[in-house]
Amino acid sequence: MRPPPLLHVPVSGDSPHTTKICSPIHITGQQNHVHLDAVPRIHVASCTDSFASLAEALGHAADHDVVRLAPGVYSESEVLRIDRVGIVVKLDRDSPGFEDGPGQTATIEMKGGHECSVICSAKGVHVSGIQFRSLRARDVECVTEGGPTVPVTVCLVVEAGDVIVEDCSFSNKTGYGLKVTGSAAPTFKSCTFTSCCEAGAWFGGMSKATFTRNIVRKNHGFGLVVSEHASGDFSDNNILENRRCAVMCGGDSTPCLDMNNISDGQQGGVWVQDRSKCVLRHNRLFNNRKAALQVSANSDPMVIGNKFFDGKGGGLVVHEQAMGTFLRNSMSNNQHAGVGIMDEARPIFVGNVITGNRSGGIVLAGKCGPVFFDDVISGNSFAAVGVKEHAKPLFQRVVIKGNQGYGVLMQGYATGFFDESTIEDNQKSGVCLTGHAEMRMDFSSIGSGGNTSLQKVGLTMYDNTRLHLSESKLLDHKGGNLVMRDKSEGSLWSNTLLDAEGAGLVVQGQSSVVLYGNVLRDCKVSNAVFLDCSQVVARGNTFSNSRGAGMILMDSCTASVAHNSILSNGECGLRCVGQASLQAYCNRIAHGQYWGVSLEESCQAYLDTNLIHGNGSAALHLSATSECHVSHNTFLKGPSDCQAIEAIGDVRGLFEENAVQGWDAMSEGATPPENMDVISTINVTDEEAADVAKAAVDVLALAASAITRRVVVEAPSDEVCVGVPLGQTWASLEREWEAVQEQRERRPKPSELSVWEHGLAESSPNTTSVSAVSEGQGGAQVE
Repeated sequence: MRPPPLLHVPVSGDSPHTTKICSPIHITGQQNHVHLDAVPRIHVASCTDSFASLAEALGHAADHDVVRLAPGVYSESEVLRIDRVGIVVKLDRDSPGFEDGPGQTATIEMKGGHECSVICSAKGVHVSGIQFRSLRARDVECVTEGGPTVPVTVCLVVEAGDVIVEDCSFSNKTGYGLKVTGSAAPTFKSCTFTSCCEAGAWFGGMSKATFTRNIVRKNHGFGLVVSEHASGDFSDNNILENRRCAVMCGGDSTPCLDMNNISDGQQGGVWVQDRSKCVLRHNRLFNNRKAALQVSANSDPMVIGNKFFDGKGGGLVVHEQAMGTFLRNSMSNNQHAGVGIMDEARPIFVGNVITGNRSGGIVLAGKCGPVFFDDVISGNSFAAVGVKEHAKPLFQRVVIKGNQGYGVLMQGYATGFFDESTIEDNQKSGVCLTGHAEMRMDFSSIGSGGNTSLQKVGLTMYDNTRLHLSESKLLDHKGGNLVMRDKSEGSLWSNTLLDAEGAGLVVQGQSSVVLYGNVLRDCKVSNAVFLDCSQVVARGNTFSNSRGAGMILMDSCTASVAHNSILSNGECGLRCVGQASLQAYCNRIAHGQYWGVSLEESCQAYLDTNLIHGNGSAALHLSATSECHVSHNTFLKGPSDCQAIEAIGDVRGLFEENAVQGWDAMSEGATPPENMDVISTINVTDEEAADVAKAAVDVLALAASAITRRVVVEAPSDEVCVGVPLGQTWASLEREWEAVQEQRERRPKPSELSVWEHGLAESSPNTTSVSAVSEGQGGAQVE
């Protein structure tokens, strides 16, 4: 084993180059604690004598002097003031026998009970290789609430100047390792702050520190505190295993924390409070017991490019009246939610990735009003976005995908705004609304992502919730694209609901919905089903290409249906059964494989000015209806030999001034249904049918002239076309055209309709006619 080195100590009164050989250094089991058989000495460059006390050495030092401390412990009873300009205080690494290693430190230890150990206020000071330690650090445990009353002390106070401190260590079980105040602009490099009761380092006043490549570890309080009006650059530090949060930014501070590792905090990572406007950039905050980042009070931080991960708590929490901008961060694999926002907080999130968190991606509560742009929320448990209480968030261009619970879950009295967003491939509903929650969604998409075994329902509504949906697409769900239950309310404008394994739209309970300018198509069971005591108002929609019915009314529901096109459905176009009540006027119902309209059981129906033609069976099927008012309609036969109207059972009501193809042949030798007036019926011959259809189209177009956007629907017969008020954008029309072209290739049928790509036209109140369209032309305009 290598023998311990010898310590060379200058002898007082001798030449500076005369030294005395002393006994070896003996190192105890305590880390960095040295017992010397001789008193260590301090050299001052401008003095010929050496000193046993740092206070004495500083008293003899001049400006720009160099004070060199031999390894050892210097117990000081006075407050040490470093107030000489350009002075250097450092470990004497050139002393004879010095070797780097354990015990080779110069320790300044205060024993006088003063509040401050060392005060630095001069410019150009440089301190290196020194260990600052409170005397009480050896004999008093850290002060805690309810513990003994011990004066709070500070190892080093920087009041002014631009001191550079490097390769030093600070420990203080009764206070702070470091305090920076006033307008000081110090630099701390490669230092260690540990076992400090209040905080490893505190920065206040108008100070502007540079704090880089330091270790702040195992402090009994905070790691770092930046308060008052302090600013500065805190970069490339390791801040870990502190009992409170690693960094606390308060007051009106504006520090910049850049590329730090902040981990294993027994409370949290970073806490921003008061009115702080700190900047966090490219930090790694991980494995903290509570939130990696907490933003509170009226603070407004800028948080850019950080990683919040593997936390035992949440990723970040914003509450009270805090704001903040969060740009391109990632929050992943935290035990709680990736983001929690509550109270009256108003943060902005842009381009963040929130993934793999185990209690949700984002949780919003209280009266918060956050804004989210271009964020990706994926792979989280329970719900990607949970909104409750009175929260009022805005989401724009966000992607909510592949989460293990709901895509969006809204509860309480929350109100959510979603714009240009995508919600798909979540294991439960894409969106679930409960309580009194309200959602407004525009230009968005809710889909299964091609995997119908996951997101079974696009949007589900319960209780007294409300929905305003416009210019959006809901598609490809096994259990339905939109399901409304209980007393929910919906307003749907210019949306597309398609390709559901069940129904495109299901309305149950006492729910009510207004449909305007939507396209509901290609759903297997039905494009729309209305049950129980629900209420529906449908204007200017298209219900097409369902394998079942275009629209089904059942139980005691009430429906007002006008200016719609119900086309090419696998069964009947419109079916009304049970005790349902229907008012239908100015609709075009055509090219279904069975009946155009079927009125059954005890339903009540009022049909006025509808065009029903080209269906596989009767245009109008009546079966035991309790009351039926049918007037001013046009009923034309389809390609089969079926009659235009068939009536079965106790059909009652008013039937007047309808145009019916083949009526004379139907009524000849037949008894009209009991209690139904059919005298005013107009017979339409087979030769007249095409002209009558065109005239009916003109009537529909004129009646719908208030709807300015429409697309031309054309039949392969080149005979009949109509301006259908879809209210869609050009982009959505082009998508519709592509989808219909694919549909044509799969199911070419004589009765199939197509939506023409160039059929968008502006109509005016003077609309009187619709041009015929032939196959291969670009589409007609309503003139």
